[in-house]
Amino acid sequence: MDMGRPERPLDAANGPIAEFARDLRMLRKRAGSPSYRQLARTVLFAPSVLSSAASGHRLPTLAVTLAFVSTCGGDPVAWERRWREIAGQPGQPPGQAGQPPGQAGQLAQVGQVGQSGPVGVAASSQDDRELAVLSADSLFGLAGAQTVTHVATSTVTSLVRPAQLPMGSSTFVGRARELATAARLIGLAGPVRMPLLVSGPIGIGKTAFALRLAHEVSADFPDGRLYADLGGCGTASRPVNSIVRGFLHALGVPTHLVPDDPVQQIGLYRSLLAQRRLFVLLANVRDEQRVRPLLGQTARSQVVMTSRARLLGLDGTHRIDLDAFTREESMTLIGRLAGAERVRAEHEAAAAIAELCEDLPLAVSIVARKIAARPELTIAYTASQLADHDIHLDILSVGDVNVRDRFALAYQLLSPAGQALVHQLGRNRAGWTTAIGVAADMGVPIESADELLESMVDAGLLRRASVAGRYSVSRLFSAFAGNVQRDAEPLSVSLVEGGARRVSLEPLRRDVGPALLALPATRSDVDCSDSAVLPVNVTCGLNGARTSRTVIADA
Repeated sequence: MDMGRPERPLDAANGPIAEFARDLRMLRKRAGSPSYRQLARTVLFAPSVLSSAASGHRLPTLAVTLAFVSTCGGDPVAWERRWREIAGQPGQPPGQAGQPPGQAGQLAQVGQVGQSGPVGVAASSQDDRELAVLSADSLFGLAGAQTVTHVATSTVTSLVRPAQLPMGSSTFVGRARELATAARLIGLAGPVRMPLLVSGPIGIGKTAFALRLAHEVSADFPDGRLYADLGGCGTASRPVNSIVRGFLHALGVPTHLVPDDPVQQIGLYRSLLAQRRLFVLLANVRDEQRVRPLLGQTARSQVVMTSRARLLGLDGTHRIDLDAFTREESMTLIGRLAGAERVRAEHEAAAAIAELCEDLPLAVSIVARKIAARPELTIAYTASQLADHDIHLDILSVGDVNVRDRFALAYQLLSPAGQALVHQLGRNRAGWTTAIGVAADMGVPIESADELLESMVDAGLLRRASVAGRYSVSRLFSAFAGNVQRDAEPLSVSLVEGGARRVSLEPLRRDVGPALLALPATRSDVDCSDSAVLPVNVTCGLNGARTSRTVIADA
């Protein structure tokens, strides 16, 4: 039935039932003669159930009929009407009792799930009850002896092919090498498809890259494309259970067939991933804990994640780390958005904009859109505005998209120690920093400084430089950090010669967290009456001359 063998001849003595089966076979043939196993991947019925429907031995249940017809491109309403005529229900209109208008011919009743038996279909005989959808263990993907004990009478629709991906960029440029690498990794043969992580700093174009990748490999995943934003870039993340339930509904599982137990929901979702060829894009993943439930062992479906963090805790994961555009790619993007003729006429000014944006795709795109919206202004004028450090970030805003907000959200998600480092970097004009320098400026061990810098990389705020031990501080982030540092209201206490008076660092030890707990004990002397009323979150830094200690309120 599913091995390429011809089906058995129909018994004409079965009359209308044999004719019904013959027409089902013809419908499958017109659909390209997919195997019953292939059909089973898009409906909740097993291959043996679908094969039996076209055997001509008995009239299949309405549920099986509609699933078979829908997945082969037939007219469910016409087939339901014909089924009812054969079943002796000619006066009953298509559609189940109590079914909402507009869904006639698309839904079918199912029955009970036994303790260890299969999910059955509503029928008048024990033979028809043997037409199982899937065994409970298979359907819900549970390990060991866990089984689903009950599912109330409900409805099942033939599963749709979801197309949830948001619109990709119409001006996508570059990334040819990275796309080729990603496609190669996805296409690797093996018993299991490994998830792919696309990582990189703020504004590097991770989601745009993933959407372009989805478009290029879509032919390999004909059963649909799922999408979820896990909210890793904001202060509120979407619950995993909500995402899983949404995916199950998108895959055609009705509400009443979704298990109440979150563990079983995840099991069902993973089972469907294993049975179908789906492309799943999980955007803005914050950490490993939130994404693990959405990953499963499958040889058919592909999961792609985007994250500012490297998610090093995930095993068996392909990784692609995106970097800034090449200068040529930046110029191409400016030309596509602002006009190639304008770029050719002011090539040097356009190149200056790319440099001032540090070839960051988000920044380049924003400025190019602003240039396109103001044809009366020269590109050189925009470049001169962008060169002004005081208004640098103000220029990088268009509509509801701006660089400052991206940095601000990432800053809010940092630990107090990480925010302390941002204040410190607000005084950095070198374009890079090191763990040794941070340790000296903040008065912490080098190991703690190194952990802080690595956390800033995972937050998308810093990049590792090509020189070992250095971390790049972009001009854009430096401007943001400088604004944060200047907006704070500093409380300075001079260190008189000989150390007669010092600021209390005990509140800093208490509130900043583990990364700064190792502050030298000699700096905890208390001789400052204001220390008791400092804000809960405080940060610490030394000025350039290292003659004063500054305690700055958290901005």
